[in-house]
Amino acid sequence: MRRPNVCVRLVMMVLAFVAVGCLAGSVWAATKTLSGRYTVGQVGNACVAADGTSTGGTGPGGYGCRTSKGSVSCDKNGKCTGTCGNCAARTVPKKLDLDFVLRDGAVSKPTTAK
Repeated sequence: MRRPNVCVRLVMMVLAFVAVGCLAGSVWAATKTLSGRYTVGQVGNACVAADGTSTGGTGPGGYGCRTSKGSVSCDKNGKCTGTCGNCAARTVPKKLDLDFVLRDGAVSKPTTAK
C-alpha cells in the first residue's frame, strides 16, 4: 500500500518543480523606461539590426519594435518603454538601453538616444 503514496508524492513534486520553473521566467521579465528619447528612425534601425518587426507604439503617432527577445513601445514624443526577459536582472548603461531590450541583454551595436 505504500507504493501508491510514494508515486503520488513524486508526481506532485515534479508538477511543483515544473510550475516554479514556468513562473520563474515571467518573474524576471520586466518593463523598463528607456532613458532619453528615440526617433522613429533610431527605433527602426535598431529593430532591423535586431531582426525585429515594427509595431505601433503607445498612443496616436507612436512607434515600436518587437523581437523574439523583447519589445519597445514609444509615444509620438520619443519616450519609450521596453520589456524583456533580462530587464529586471541587469542594470543597463543609458546609451545602450534600446538595443539591450530588443536583444535581451546581448548588445552588439548601440543606438544612442537624442
